Amino acid sequence: MKSKLSLCLPILLGWLLLLAGCHETPTPGLELSLTGTVWKVVELDGQMVATETIPTLQLEPSGNRVIGFGGVNRVVGTYRLDGATLYFGPLVATRMAGPARQMNVEAKFLQLLGTVTGCRATGQWLVLLAGDKVVARAQATPAVPYALPEK
Repeated sequence: MKSKLSLCLPILLGWLLLLAGCHETPTPGLELSLTGTVWKVVELDGQMVATETIPTLQLEPSGNRVIGFGGVNRVVGTYRLDGATLYFGPLVATRMAGPARQMNVEAKFLQLLGTVTGCRATGQWLVLLAGDKVVARAQATPAVPYALPEK
């Protein structure tokens, strides 16, 4: 029978690797636009998002529209961006049910978006703020260029 340590070790190592990737170090040569980029929300209110599906945000400059995914449901709404000041307007989401854990993450995500008053973007990281408090951290999803298969 395996010991509890040998069963927990892979989980612990996975969490450590995830945490090591979540810092605000700028990526040299990577200049991302706050708008038009898909941001994968990896931390909410100081807690790593640990669900199968990760919430996302995308700020579209045309019409100041925000689109995203809460973890279960699609999210749309408006935003106002002026320098480092960011506010989200009313947001609506589809109303599908999902696993309790993902529904809880989605509820927290939507609640925290309502508190956002500012943002800070550094390299591939976006930090959402409520006053001086960090309420969420998001990472730009890598752009995967489309390529035809070799013949």
